[in-house]
Amino acid sequence: MNKIESAADKISASLDNLDLILSSEKTNLCVFSKNNKVLKTQVRRDVVNYNKRSSSIRVQREVIANSDKIKFLGINLESNLEWFIHVNYIKIIKYIERL
Repeated sequence: MNKIESAADKISASLDNLDLILSSEKTNLCVFSKNNKVLKTQVRRDVVNYNKRSSSIRVQREVIANSDKIKFLGINLESNLEWFIHVNYIKIIKYIERL
């Protein structure tokens, strides 16, 4: 995860230059993969396995936790690349609008 942490630190530093702050409370890490349990990543010449449910990163000494789902621009995204949560959300909204 060092490359991800390094990139996140660069983003945080760029935001600091613009007098903006990266909020660790509002930030989540979501690893997208069809395989729910283990994601294989090539790091240099070795294949590294890690359990994506327990992974987290550190940005500016703050821990960013992993999440199985996130909401981005009103769309519910799931780490397993399925749409069940978003479709159910839309169904609920449509049902409420009919009341």
